[in-house]
Amino acid sequence: MRHPRALIAGGAALLLGGGLLGWHVYLDQTSYRPPAVTLSHGECRGLLDDPGVAEVLGGAPRVSVRTDYRPADETNPASVRCSVNGEDGRLLTAEAAFGAVLPGGNSAGAIGFTCTLDGKPTGYRAVVTLTGKDGKVLADGPGRARMNELARGFAERAAGKQLGCAGGAESVTTR
Repeated sequence: MRHPRALIAGGAALLLGGGLLGWHVYLDQTSYRPPAVTLSHGECRGLLDDPGVAEVLGGAPRVSVRTDYRPADETNPASVRCSVNGEDGRLLTAEAAFGAVLPGGNSAGAIGFTCTLDGKPTGYRAVVTLTGKDGKVLADGPGRARMNELARGFAERAAGKQLGCAGGAESVTTR
């Protein structure tokens, strides 16, 4: 008779343990996690630390970040480009470069700024674009004014962190 009681006690312990494990998994899945954009790495570390980036990517909990940094040489000033892919196929690209081109569309913004390196002022442009899976600038994006705000923040961070401008971004203007 003791044997059936042991089975019942073991079964109850198994059910209780499984229930607790299930509850833990449920809580883990529903807990808030900040978007991975705030965890950007490489040359873009800190350049994308703007809540607006996660906003325009649709709050994607997982993203992939690609960075391209080119130091200054005899013929070209330094440049930095950060690309962030959201889960739904949206791609946010932020670039600070000499002569960067602004594509048309509602989901593109640009800010011009001056970067002084070794006493030599150089005109830069920070361009931020949001494209869909097809690679085209989204027509129904957050709007030019919002994208200009993102470009301004990116320019200010890029000037001080990656480009090494003396005094940061100087004379930032919307263009």
